[in-house]
Amino acid sequence: MRMTPVISLMVGLAASAVAQESEQATEESFIPNFAVGRIGYDWNDTASFSDVEGASMKYQEASVSGNFPILMNDQVKFTGGVRYRYNQVDFGQAPVPFGNETLDLHRIELPFNVWVDQSERWKWWFSVQPGLASDFESIDFDDMTVTALALASYKVSDTLKVAFGGYYSHDLGEARLLPAIGAIYRPNKNWMLALTVPRGEIAYAPTRDWLIAVRAYPSGGGWNVSTPGDKDRDFNYASVKAGIGVDRRLSGRFWGYVEGGVRFAQNVELEGAKPSFDHDLDTTAYANVGIKVRF
Repeated sequence: MRMTPVISLMVGLAASAVAQESEQATEESFIPNFAVGRIGYDWNDTASFSDVEGASMKYQEASVSGNFPILMNDQVKFTGGVRYRYNQVDFGQAPVPFGNETLDLHRIELPFNVWVDQSERWKWWFSVQPGLASDFESIDFDDMTVTALALASYKVSDTLKVAFGGYYSHDLGEARLLPAIGAIYRPNKNWMLALTVPRGEIAYAPTRDWLIAVRAYPSGGGWNVSTPGDKDRDFNYASVKAGIGVDRRLSGRFWGYVEGGVRFAQNVELEGAKPSFDHDLDTTAYANVGIKVRF
């Protein structure tokens, strides 16, 4: 059965969370810590509909996020933050059941995270993230989202960590509970292999100022949007990204990054639309650029 766009995105976020928890920098590793703040732009080539001749979709994204410490000591770290993502979807000549051919979509989230170092081998991560996903034409309960994560990390050896837990989401009026599981293997200070299904990544850091990664991961999102007749519906877009990324330290804790590759397994859907609006899209190219802050 095909994974729905929202489920695909949530599984990807849970998998990313597993990888982030296990990417803590050490003095012996050249692989940098995950970013606590970033600003970026995601360019995507125009994607043709697989089943409608002459129809296409253009998807663009700009985002900014940051985290700040609330409580920090040797055993417990508590942080808060804000994330904002803007997406524009232009359907061009596609027959769309919207009031216009262009959607301006917004996603605002307030993440709160608690890390607990129980021992040298065991670490815990708890996260809750309320938010809104909407075109902001109207706001009601269906626009609200809440995600939560509980994760345990166990150090099997000096080179291998495993992580497992659960991921809960109440996204666009629907509740889901998913498992989160993964493994991170670091044979030496320069290399890392992360398998956090359905996300995979191989990273190589030749020095402390460079990071090169080959990765594949789910991408997309869901939003509550207004449609003709004053009825709001859930608009979903799902895809899988596969590409190569390069991070370069610019100064101190500031890094620039660029990533390029292809988007495939693309699908766009407006739930409950009549006639049905559920289409697969052809494979396209993408490129991400931006700045990260690492600690």
